[in-house]
Amino acid sequence: LLSQACAHCSSSIRACDSGPGTWTGASNMGSGASSAASDHSSVPSYWTSSTGISFVQDHDRVADMQALFDTTWLAKYTHDRAPDMSGRTRVPTGGQVESVLRVENHDMFRKYLDYKQRLRQRRADGCESFPVATSTHHQSSILDASLNEMYLCHGTVPSAAQSIATKDFDLSRAGSAVGTMLGSGLYLAENASKSDEYAKEGYGMFAGLSAVLVCRAVAGKVRTVLDKGDFSECVKSGEFDSICGDRAAAVGTFRELVFFDSSAVYCEFIVLYRRLYADTDAAMHNSSEGNNPGRDDAHAVGVAGDAATKLKLGHDDFRRWKDDAIEDGSISYVVPQYPNATAVDLSQTIISDTALHAVAKVLLGLESLNLGGCRNISVTGVEVVCENCKNLRNLSLIGSSALSDAMLAAIGKHCSNIIELNLHSGREITGDAFAALAKSCPTLESLQVDHCAKLTDTALMSFAQHCTKLNSVAARTGKGAGITSEGMINFAKKAKALQKIWIEDSVVTDDVLRTFLKMQPALVFINVPESNSKLSVPKDFGRQPNQIVPRLKEFYSKLDAALKSHAKSDGPTDLVALTSDHCRPGPGLEPTDESVSCVLRQNPGLTDIDLHRTSITDGVLSVIGQCNIKLEALNISDCQRISVAGIEAVCTNCVHLQKLNICGSHPVLTDAALSAISRNCRHIVELNLHSGKELSGDALVALSTACPTLESLQVDHCKNFNDLALMSFAKNCAKLHGIAFRCNPTLVTSEGVFAFAKEARALRSVLIADQLIHDNILKVFLDSQPALMLINVPQPPQVSVPSEFDRRPNQIVPRLREFYKQCSAESKE
Repeated sequence: LLSQACAHCSSSIRACDSGPGTWTGASNMGSGASSAASDHSSVPSYWTSSTGISFVQDHDRVADMQALFDTTWLAKYTHDRAPDMSGRTRVPTGGQVESVLRVENHDMFRKYLDYKQRLRQRRADGCESFPVATSTHHQSSILDASLNEMYLCHGTVPSAAQSIATKDFDLSRAGSAVGTMLGSGLYLAENASKSDEYAKEGYGMFAGLSAVLVCRAVAGKVRTVLDKGDFSECVKSGEFDSICGDRAAAVGTFRELVFFDSSAVYCEFIVLYRRLYADTDAAMHNSSEGNNPGRDDAHAVGVAGDAATKLKLGHDDFRRWKDDAIEDGSISYVVPQYPNATAVDLSQTIISDTALHAVAKVLLGLESLNLGGCRNISVTGVEVVCENCKNLRNLSLIGSSALSDAMLAAIGKHCSNIIELNLHSGREITGDAFAALAKSCPTLESLQVDHCAKLTDTALMSFAQHCTKLNSVAARTGKGAGITSEGMINFAKKAKALQKIWIEDSVVTDDVLRTFLKMQPALVFINVPESNSKLSVPKDFGRQPNQIVPRLKEFYSKLDAALKSHAKSDGPTDLVALTSDHCRPGPGLEPTDESVSCVLRQNPGLTDIDLHRTSITDGVLSVIGQCNIKLEALNISDCQRISVAGIEAVCTNCVHLQKLNICGSHPVLTDAALSAISRNCRHIVELNLHSGKELSGDALVALSTACPTLESLQVDHCKNFNDLALMSFAKNCAKLHGIAFRCNPTLVTSEGVFAFAKEARALRSVLIADQLIHDNILKVFLDSQPALMLINVPQPPQVSVPSEFDRRPNQIVPRLREFYKQCSAESKE
């Protein structure tokens, strides 16, 4: 592996100077991405390191990169596409992002910023705008559009990615792998699918994975060319800064940008992904037969095989040249030459119903048809095929324009013996249409309904009842769809022969997994999400597909045994303060409702309970309300399975509750929860509502009126917090000494903060949104709040306090008083 080279720029795979330990950096990047500061020497604010090189596992960026892949992926063939691991030349229909590593290479990023600064000086009047496919990606908002700064992709081998990110691109070896069409430079693409042509699947720990580097690049003044040639001199001379090879305009394929200075490009993310293919088996199982191997450019239509024996027709059978688009005419010409064909792949083509009529007229024995990604076909065309091709068993309509209730009705009417059906991305198909399909097609064995947002529990149950041979289902419908955890449990109980099941991550719970493992003895695969607070399965659990089911059975067997043992054991009975560690049923196991409830019942005298970041439900909160009525402090921050009903149970019964932390527990950060607190916790002293984005200003005002004893309040990132609510806390909560409201500066104003500083009576700690702070704000807090010990001080020019001012919390207020006193004296002089 160490001797391999990048498939495009041929950077050698060298050992990282910082050692292999840097490959797995610390994670936990905060949600959302902030832009880099305008100072050209700064690094992005979402970086977590301050020097050296770090590779950070960026779980929060996976969805972002999946969106970038989805929006820029075009399934087109060019001569640059290499055969896959099996030696076949296939064009993937997309990529499933598995992992994203953020590259924090401070030296390389400094070089990139220096180059950008030099370019800014050279192009003082800016550059003519050059939009790319990634420009609509929301992450692009942090880039400098005046210099045509953009995100671009570069395909490589997974094992080479670390070397490139560490040592930079090696331009001295450019072109040794795939040639130099536009000169010896660094080639990047706006489409992830173009970079995929140069990406190679890895070996060993990277088996089945390919790598694309998502890079920042400063294109500056771009020259667009349509023909081959060495254009490096016009860049090196300073006339232009980069070259765009526009093969999209020339032959309808892709655009690539070429850079001749590696400092113009910074590799920011390493994206590991799996290729997806349009045919049903490949899309769902990654195990189907591929298309026919690619042929020479001189391959002519109609001379590729014996009409009596050729059974599968793929893209290359319909092309005269490799880059030709597949249109109605080529289908109408080729199909009659192969009347015995039983499988046809027309995925990602521009055909219309005319081509489908040609297929239906000739291929009466057709068994398999792939129309994935065909955007110009209608229900009428597909229905003609279904009506005439009585032997059709395998139909893929993934992402096609024919996905509708009417299409399902046609399939149910004419294809009652269908076995495999791919309806991926059928967002408009209703639950009733799915239920009717299940009744009409009892022979169905494989069903793909990912991203079918209107699929319901009822429809899913209909498939379980009527399709007794159903062995494979993919139902990753997306959040907010009509599928629930309870519906999945019922489906698991009713289905007869499941072997593989993919479920929407948000509905996977311990009970769902247990039910599938218990009720489906033939099961060989089920997806287990990594970031799901509803699961006891840890993040480091081995999720290899071929081992997932036996490992899950072993895990739950140990967990259940530990729970039984935990329930029978005496356990601690004299606790005053409880943490999640007291509730673990066994070593390495996360607390469950059963284990937590057991400890709570054994310790009725608890006054302090900390269960933050656990997967508890309202059942635990109900036990607290029943058994722990002396409770004074409760921390249930970042608990995503609780609801307002659970909060109500605690607040109603635990009348001594003085401290409550529900930071980040989004299901309960609502006006209804604040109403329950206001009604029942009138003696509350400390309240943490951090990230209460849905809380209204009126609910916060009502809280201040109902809870006059409040002393500490956290409302960071409560976007509806406003001047009225702020002043209400100042007037009603006379003992309020600590408040944090680093929130929406459009609803809280500097004038409101100024008035709050004068009205509040006992403040010791204040944390305010930096945008609201200026010298007069700081002065009024210092003058009006004699007990003040902490206030945040932003950097200049927002305030006159210099950047080198000592901002350590324990000394900030005395130093501020001294600073402004000195400024006043100097002003008088």
